[in-house]
Amino acid sequence: IDEHATIRAVAQPLAVLLRKALAGSVQPAEWQTMKVLALEFSERLGSHAQKEDGALLPVLENLLDEETDRGLFGAYASG
Repeated sequence: IDEHATIRAVAQPLAVLLRKALAGSVQPAEWQTMKVLALEFSERLGSHAQKEDGALLPVLENLLDEETDRGLFGAYASG
């Protein structure tokens, strides 16, 4: 959960700048800030995803039997 807070700390100011960019109101100096935040966000999120893949997915494989897994995937895929 601490990692989620760390990721949000970068994501929130990045989202503000991305909204400004979409609106066409980013100042020239803000482009560099946006680039730094985007790289930091990517690094933090990638690291976090790797940890979750390594820790949570093996646990899920042991939790769900194949039939339940197929049923859940089918429900997810059908929307």
